[in-house]
Amino acid sequence: MQGRLSGDRDGSLGITRDETALRAKALGITAPLFDSFPCILDGQHTARLHPMRLKDGKVVWQYASRALGRSVGLNELRGIRAYGADRGMTRQEAARWGERLDFEAGLAWPYLLGVHLPVSSPLPPEIVAQHMELFVGLRDDRWPIDEPFVFARAFGSAYCDLSPDVWRGAMRWLRRERIIVRVGESHRADLWKLAAQSGPARPAAKVESSPPHARSGA
Repeated sequence: MQGRLSGDRDGSLGITRDETALRAKALGITAPLFDSFPCILDGQHTARLHPMRLKDGKVVWQYASRALGRSVGLNELRGIRAYGADRGMTRQEAARWGERLDFEAGLAWPYLLGVHLPVSSPLPPEIVAQHMELFVGLRDDRWPIDEPFVFARAFGSAYCDLSPDVWRGAMRWLRRERIIVRVGESHRADLWKLAAQSGPARPAAKVESSPPHARSGA
């Protein structure tokens, strides 16, 4: 189904070089595949994209840089750049960053849920609501559109490009206005639903990625 991804991929598996180049461009990498370029994480070390063949024959494109001390898939690289630091990620978490990267590369389209905020809404809640809608709309087909989701602080603030404090305040506002609803808990993390998830979703044409916002929330 157009615009939906499948699998918890922690790298770019079984894709064409053209698609890899689009993902690389979305990450700010303009050098041809296999060529060296300044690391996008620190700008000091040299980095390179290279394919790695797995035992099952699949090919994983990896990002190698001394800034990391290891090679990572493009999905994980997108998350590391958002977090501002290397941190352990589950395959599921890396997959969510991969969906975001494919959207930014023009390779995936989200379902639009029709999230509406009051006209007088502050900017941070608008940013969080837009990114939550994007997150839900891009999720793997194994999660129905009305499935609750975890949007924990570290991930949520990085996904929205807001500081944790600004993100937390925006979440409180959205909950108070019933734009989001807490519906339970999973592994000690809150489970959320957007109010719009209770209605039918509609397939969306490609929409532009939200402009980057400073982590201060300005």
